Amino acid sequence: MKKTASKNLKVPNLRFPGFEGEWDSNRLGNIFSISAGGDIDTENISKRKTETFQYPIYANAEKDKGLYGFSNTYKANENVITVSGRGVNIGRAHARNHKFYPIVRLLVLQPKHTENNYFFEHQINRLNLYKESTGVPQLTAPQISTYTVFYPSVAEQKKIATFLALIDERIQTQKKIIEGLEFLIKGICQNLTKSKNWKKQYLRDVLIERKEMNRSNHPIHSVSVSKGVINQIEYLGRSFAAKDTSNYNVVHFGDIVYTKSPTGNFPHGIIKQSFVQEEVAVSPLYGVYTPKNIYIGTILHHYFNNPINATNYLHSLIQKGAKNTINITNQHFLDKEVLLPTDKDEIKAISSLLNTLTQKINIEESLRYNLIQQKNFLLQNLFI
Repeated sequence: MKKTASKNLKVPNLRFPGFEGEWDSNRLGNIFSISAGGDIDTENISKRKTETFQYPIYANAEKDKGLYGFSNTYKANENVITVSGRGVNIGRAHARNHKFYPIVRLLVLQPKHTENNYFFEHQINRLNLYKESTGVPQLTAPQISTYTVFYPSVAEQKKIATFLALIDERIQTQKKIIEGLEFLIKGICQNLTKSKNWKKQYLRDVLIERKEMNRSNHPIHSVSVSKGVINQIEYLGRSFAAKDTSNYNVVHFGDIVYTKSPTGNFPHGIIKQSFVQEEVAVSPLYGVYTPKNIYIGTILHHYFNNPINATNYLHSLIQKGAKNTINITNQHFLDKEVLLPTDKDEIKAISSLLNTLTQKINIEESLRYNLIQQKNFLLQNLFI
């Protein structure tokens, strides 16, 4: 790959060796035949239960929506690009390579010549196709046909698309590795509770509320479902703290933190152990607890990572107040039992295993992040 002297020339910043000359430009409507898919025929679903299609039906959600119940579908041939015209994925392009299938609720771009659809998928996704308008947000075939794109020869299109596909495949491999490790941790946690050495214990017997105020002006942190205890500025781009944070709660490494804010699959809040090495501060609305030992804290961290465990534990403790706020005192949080190991050596061994797997996940997530960053860099420099 080589840098190009792209000043005043229609060429990208980076280019594969062997390709020369400026890129062409044209409107999407001149490159593709653009049609709109049909809609769901809800009235006739019950009448057509025995009807099936040979290939999946594609709609806005980018997934198979079923094998019957659709009318006025666009019968797409192979090598098309679909673009969502409505919904949360509006303007999102996706290249498809099937011999035949019906399309609903999507714009369908059929190449007029021999263009590489996977190249144009990336090129279209780089455009800001959706412009806010009055009424229901939507993107129409006449609108998308007016957008201008730059493109090289078909051979160069294919080279770029193939290279990016390899990176996408590697990113997906990383994702599967991470999901496999997470599934392993989940399985370990589920099977360990079957041990005879595990007994129900009140959290007040293994956790003590830390009542340390932020007199030393420690950095402000929050709690995330996926990342645990995080620095607000680093992860959220800004601090949401009050001007005076002296009444905030201090968190030490290994402490358990409970935030009462409902989030996604955690309607009663999130419970995490802090793996931040230095002392930090969190909102006074959070509960902060010192575990009897760091090992039992790690086991609790993974136990409450399961949204079912967290919901089951918190459901009978909390009372929802005005504006759906969660009312629970920091001490009342400790007033239920959790199934935990009792043998000290077992506690330490389990904690060590879970920490090792967590560290492995962090390494794999870092690799995936770097791959995504590399892809973003290439998307910025391999295209015009």
